[in-house]
Amino acid sequence: MKKVVGILFVALLVMGFAATAHAYTFDMGNASYMTTPTDPGLAIQAEVVSSVGSQVFDLNEGDSYTFLFARIWTEESSIQSDDLIGKTISASLDFDNPDLVEGISGTSSGYTRDGWFFVPLPAYFQGYNIVWTDPVVVSFDNGGEFSIDLSDVSAESGWWSLPNCKQNVYATITLNHAPVPVPEPASMALFGLGLLGVFARRKK
Repeated sequence: MKKVVGILFVALLVMGFAATAHAYTFDMGNASYMTTPTDPGLAIQAEVVSSVGSQVFDLNEGDSYTFLFARIWTEESSIQSDDLIGKTISASLDFDNPDLVEGISGTSSGYTRDGWFFVPLPAYFQGYNIVWTDPVVVSFDNGGEFSIDLSDVSAESGWWSLPNCKQNVYATITLNHAPVPVPEPASMALFGLGLLGVFARRKK
């Protein structure tokens, strides 16, 4: 009887350890991309950095990981009236683990304003903002949940010297809930053997 109880205890211990694991390994894919506005409107250029696809990181529940996702710039020589209208910009983040692609949208718009460096010397400022609609919450395997935040972009310069000046966009992944682990076949078999042993002992 002690031997059977021991087997059952080991099986329960293994299954309990699997059930209480709260870490998850994220693996970014190589197919992330961005869709940017064109004329009319403020024309935006973007490039997803090559290092995104090599990002692999472990997170416990409640932890976050931040990495450089993309660089954004404009080749417009100045802000015109059509550039003041907000336009949609979007990003798609590709994951190999979990195996999914998640999109995030945002708004980009230029602006102009007058200012003063030293009276009576006027300065004319132009710039643009990109504001993402986030965080985006993603559900995945067996009750898992994580969120994605992209950093907003703000660029401004007097007399408009911004063309081709690249701004960084960072991605932050936060694990809200780790997926519920599925017991391994070996653990289930061990547990089953323990139960069979108990039943056989009781029947005898």
